[in-house]
Amino acid sequence: MKINRITIGIAGMLLMGTGCDVKDPIYYTPHPDHGKIVLTTEWSDRSANVEIPDNYTVQVGNYREEVSEATCILDHLFEAGTHAVYLCNPAEYITVDGTVAKVARVAGRDGESEASFIYPMPEWFFSCATEVTVEKDHVHTLTASMRQQVRQLTLLVEPEGIDPDQLLSIEGWLTGVAGELDIEHTMYTGTSDVALDFAKIADGPDTGKWSVTVRLLGISGPDQTLCVRLYLAGSASSAIQVNSDLSDALSDFNRDKKTPLGLTARLVIVPDPDVEAGFTATIEDWKTGGGGSGIAI
Repeated sequence: MKINRITIGIAGMLLMGTGCDVKDPIYYTPHPDHGKIVLTTEWSDRSANVEIPDNYTVQVGNYREEVSEATCILDHLFEAGTHAVYLCNPAEYITVDGTVAKVARVAGRDGESEASFIYPMPEWFFSCATEVTVEKDHVHTLTASMRQQVRQLTLLVEPEGIDPDQLLSIEGWLTGVAGELDIEHTMYTGTSDVALDFAKIADGPDTGKWSVTVRLLGISGPDQTLCVRLYLAGSASSAIQVNSDLSDALSDFNRDKKTPLGLTARLVIVPDPDVEAGFTATIEDWKTGGGGSGIAI
């Protein structure tokens, strides 16, 4: 009988404890049926001279918010589950439609015809695509690593074979450039051309060379060709057309975008009485380096 009384007493205590848990559940936050997110953005993946944007947009599922702080609590209660997260900053000459960033287009000349080029110097653009798993009655910490998505490219050529003052201008375009970037899947599409307007360097170790600098979302497709037209004094209005394959030199362009890329080559110009301009030219020996250290005029 003594053993039975002890057993009944323990069973009664367990029932009382269970009844209290059902009536008075313990919650850890003021939002027991939802979760909150504390977002921190990390900006180390950028060029040394590129500043952190003043603000950016974050989208979690269907919720969208404009943010200016590096760390903030998103002003929303999120349903439990896994949500896709996208972040990007506003950048002039770049628009974002869904998860696809697009570079603005401008008119120009492609050889002898009117053409549409992508804008050559868009503002610096960053993005991040990630996800977060939300639980009820929890505050989640999410760190988003922002990636610089625009890379600087400088092309520098050194004329050979003529008096440097004889070369009046160099203009052209680069093919196989990405006009669009899917930030969710890191896919480069919208294969386009970008116009190039070379300038002569007037000061520094690269004096007398010609250079041009552009900013690109990336390259698209297997083939990238530099197409230029040279105008020489004494050759009337005739231009010397030169094409140069840059596919190998730009094959890794979409990686390490925070590092500016400079390419240098020899621009060899030789007399040729059989052509209207009186000269022919080739661009030879592309190498990584350079970048126009002097002042262009």
